[in-house]
Amino acid sequence: MFMYGKTKNILFRESWMGLVQECIGNVLLHIEVPLDFPKVYIADYAHVLECRCFDEKGNSPLGLGYQCQPGNEVAQAYVNSYIPIKDYRGGHIAPVVQVLGKDNRIIIPNKYISISNVQPLK
Repeated sequence: MFMYGKTKNILFRESWMGLVQECIGNVLLHIEVPLDFPKVYIADYAHVLECRCFDEKGNSPLGLGYQCQPGNEVAQAYVNSYIPIKDYRGGHIAPVVQVLGKDNRIIIPNKYISISNVQPLK
């Protein structure tokens, strides 16, 4: 849901689709966990995309004024944007789901994962 929504974001569509093609793969997964699933957050990936746009095009669509190199400032802004999913009411520009398991490893049981009916790269 969140990733597909970002492909429609006019500020970051090109950068997001570039990341999808480079790093994520060709199949969009659907992950549905209970609202009380532990350590599920919504973060605003717009902080990272802002620097990606600056690096690729020399402009900053949001005008946040980050020092993109070495990246500490934008990483801190991204981490500070984490909101527990049960408290999220919208507002992030490029929302992504972050699930943290024991020792901050990403752990989602297979029973919550399926292939999405929506495939934005097809």
